[in-house]
Amino acid sequence: MRERALRASLARALKQWRAARGLTQRALAGKAGIGEKYLSRIERALATPSVLVVLKLAQALDVRLEELLALPAASPPPPHTSALLRVLAERSRSEVEQAERVLRALFR
Repeated sequence: MRERALRASLARALKQWRAARGLTQRALAGKAGIGEKYLSRIERALATPSVLVVLKLAQALDVRLEELLALPAASPPPPHTSALLRVLAERSRSEVEQAERVLRALFR
């Protein structure tokens, strides 16, 4: 893939995952430890971030690096799951694991 196509693909994925997580650019930039303006440039495919920055963004979005880089193409969760993801993001790991067990039992 050419650099321009990679930037565009990353920009699309970042915007989709950020929206799916219900995060603003400010919130995502803060979680990733990067500048808000820099994130804006990345999302507009005007900047090429380092691998370390892409990794920080993936961690802040709680997605695997290959999902963010669309290798292979990944799609964000449906919009109606955003509220649930926001609730889970505020919980401890043990609470999320407990919620997962309950949901799996409920939907068997």
